Amino acid sequence: MSSYVMKTIFGHEFDKVIKELTVGESVDEEKEDFGISGKDLLAEQKRQAAMEKERKARQAKMKKEREEARQKIRDKVSIQWKQRQMYLII
Repeated sequence: MSSYVMKTIFGHEFDKVIKELTVGESVDEEKEDFGISGKDLLAEQKRQAAMEKERKARQAKMKKEREEARQKIRDKVSIQWKQRQMYLII
């Protein structure tokens, strides 16, 4: 219980002090980053931007196709509607 309280109070600083005392490693070595490098991060951002651009282009194309299909349906319905009105008038 006391170790839990100490860790919550001191956080990671307590762990760093213990590591320095027992292992003798410096804090700078611990900060070594094993994550994504700057170049990789930039390349990933460019890749995501390109994917987003392609996605938007596909969506615009699909939207245009849907609107064309809707317009064809509207044209057919209006022609049929006009023919029905003509028969009703006669």
